[in-house]
Amino acid sequence: MSIFDRIRRLPPLGWALIFAVLMVLPGLGSSGFWDPWELSVADQAREIARAGDLFEPTVKGRFAAEPPLDLALTALGMKMFGMREFGARFLNGLCAIGALLAVYWAGVGLFRRRAALLATLALGTMPLFFLQARQLMSDMPLIFGLALSFGGLGRYLWPSDGRRRLPDLLIAGAGFAIGTLSGGALMGVALPALSMIGTVLAAWSLTPRPMAPAQAAAALAAPGVGRDVSDGKSFGSGLLGTGVRGFIPVVLVGILGLSVLVVTLTTANIAGKYSLLLGGTPRGGTPAQMFEYLVRQLGFGLFPWSALVVFALGRALVRMGDGDASNDGTDDGNSGGRAAFGLLYALVFAAFGFALATVFVLMTGDARYPVLAPLALALGAFLDEALEGERAEPVLGLLAATGTMVVARDIFLAPEELVSQHLLAKVKWPPTINVGYGVLVAGLLVGGGIYLGLATRGRALGKVAPRELGAAPAWRRKLEALVVQIGRFGIHVAVVAAILFSGLVAHALVPVLSRHLSFKPVLESFARFAKAGEEIGKYHVEGHGASFYGAGKMSEIASQDALVTFLKQGKRAFALVSADDLAALDAALKTAQTDYVVVDASSSRFLLLSNRQGEGEEDQNPLKKNVWLAPKPPTAITAPAEPVALPPTVPGQPPVATPPPAPPVTTYDWHGQLPPWGAPRVPASAVFGGCIELTGADFPATVRRPGKVPLALHFRVLCRPPGGYKIFAHFDAAGEPRVLGDHAPLEGAFPTSYWLPGEYIKDFTEVDVPLMTTPAGVYTLLVGFWPGGEGRRIAITAGNTDGQDRARIGTIDIR
Repeated sequence: MSIFDRIRRLPPLGWALIFAVLMVLPGLGSSGFWDPWELSVADQAREIARAGDLFEPTVKGRFAAEPPLDLALTALGMKMFGMREFGARFLNGLCAIGALLAVYWAGVGLFRRRAALLATLALGTMPLFFLQARQLMSDMPLIFGLALSFGGLGRYLWPSDGRRRLPDLLIAGAGFAIGTLSGGALMGVALPALSMIGTVLAAWSLTPRPMAPAQAAAALAAPGVGRDVSDGKSFGSGLLGTGVRGFIPVVLVGILGLSVLVVTLTTANIAGKYSLLLGGTPRGGTPAQMFEYLVRQLGFGLFPWSALVVFALGRALVRMGDGDASNDGTDDGNSGGRAAFGLLYALVFAAFGFALATVFVLMTGDARYPVLAPLALALGAFLDEALEGERAEPVLGLLAATGTMVVARDIFLAPEELVSQHLLAKVKWPPTINVGYGVLVAGLLVGGGIYLGLATRGRALGKVAPRELGAAPAWRRKLEALVVQIGRFGIHVAVVAAILFSGLVAHALVPVLSRHLSFKPVLESFARFAKAGEEIGKYHVEGHGASFYGAGKMSEIASQDALVTFLKQGKRAFALVSADDLAALDAALKTAQTDYVVVDASSSRFLLLSNRQGEGEEDQNPLKKNVWLAPKPPTAITAPAEPVALPPTVPGQPPVATPPPAPPVTTYDWHGQLPPWGAPRVPASAVFGGCIELTGADFPATVRRPGKVPLALHFRVLCRPPGGYKIFAHFDAAGEPRVLGDHAPLEGAFPTSYWLPGEYIKDFTEVDVPLMTTPAGVYTLLVGFWPGGEGRRIAITAGNTDGQDRARIGTIDIR
């Protein structure tokens, strides 16, 4: 048997397991802990592991109370595999694999194997899932517990072979325990129990399609198929008719869920007091989050399934009538009463999850939406039905595709939203990471595939009549045939695109992003460059990453002056600093005449400074290419102003009053020193406030719309300018809308308050020239400084000015 034959014979469960392992485990320990989010969890888990009591997360009151299971697994993994990333994340990753397999198990019981596999793929490709699966900022044990509860209760209520089994209830009970220990009893017990009772009440009149025992046995033996088996009674009648063994457990679970809900809401709402029933500590005062909090989280966290999941859940309302259809012997496990029940169960579970998660957010402040299993099952059943091609649904497909592209556009404009949802905090997106059009391409492939699949797959399979084109031209008929054939594989393309996108984000984007959000690369550079006995300190950096990455003892530097003193010592020393402090430190170190180099600038958040440059090292100072301090400071030359000539005295009139003497004129001699980037293409001369001299600019002579104008402004500093000013750049043409290029100096990296006399500064920005709002014409570039809002511009004290404290530089032809 060839390897291809072996692959084809691999059962769906095997594919689900392979997908789960490949999505979660590879490279699990290669990326550093994200600071401060993962690092704070790792710190706490390490202390728990050292204390020895895994289920005491406070470590004798040193940390805030919370459900113990997540931290216990992290601490146990550290004890088993070491105090590094892999050990901390491994058991959390196993919970993620368990959640994926639990969704497959639930799907096999409620629908059929193909729907179960598609549900597994859908769950694994949700950013809200796979990012939690690979990091410590995670509710993965809670997601795993809820998946077990969902599957166990669902399989017990409507078993595929008509027999209710105690093991299903026991697995659901295990899900209750895991959910309670990781998320509190409100989410771990009340949610699945109330969802079960709600589904029973809503599905009371659903009727499975009756089948002969032989027919049922044959159907269950078929690969990928499970069928309704009953005596034709409604679900409610069947449930009542099962006696104590079938009905009483349902009643007891319902009573348990209601009791937990009531007790939690009446006793666990004391501000500042932790409750395992709630799974958190209530806050006092007005709630910090509102209803749209979870909506936003789901919109970005479920991409590229965000839009489709709404229609997948809504399919339950359409399917409710299918259970009463006449027995035609064609029920295949994805239609009829059992399918309607499964979809209704997913809808009710997701709805109760949203309601209780909202309650939790209002009481505690922040939370992730953990009820992902029913969303994935609804998607799996929807995609499985779409593959059957029983009907054409172009309008639904168009709505789903449009919603997918809207979310893709939002992520394209704000890529931090993709990874901020599981952190419950905004990530400052590194400017060097460009997501590009990958998100748009993924959205287009998924949305387009869904649309074509829903609109044309039925015609391609011959189950839906082709459109009547009448006397349409031959080219249109050929195009229609081509679109239909392409649409046959639309759903396949959507699923594959989602898998590829999630794989690239998890295994390519996240490691790159980790270089900016983790101490690890910077401290590894210290370990590589430092010699024995050389010190490292940290300034304005929270966290304790040094102890995880072998940097030894890292001293805390309390002030800027202390940092200058630290780097002035005779031997080589290193300092870990925030990248946001570089401009201030640059000014302080230059003022103190202390040389420094940036040994590692690979992170946009952290920098490794040193007072000496070692052999083979490169100064990676990001200011170096745009800020240059002249070796010899400019010399001020003051000359008296020329006397003002008085008009002659007119006989019979009083003499003209002598005006006050003009102030002396100060010029500067730069001793012929030029910065490494050379002279500007367009020279200019204007002095702002007597402190900043504009010497020229670089920009193209022409630009075509739509496009961008690359603009470099050349300055040199005569004296310390005032702080808090921005640079404005106006492209003006008479009677036309102004093209604005206002920005902070060096894109915010070098505020004017840190500019020093003797510095040359090249400020670069790109000015958008949109097609719709920018008429063609010749525009004049005007430049100046202003504090923002209605504040006054810095006055031009010498040189070129238009009378409004704007320096005219030159013109550009916008075509």
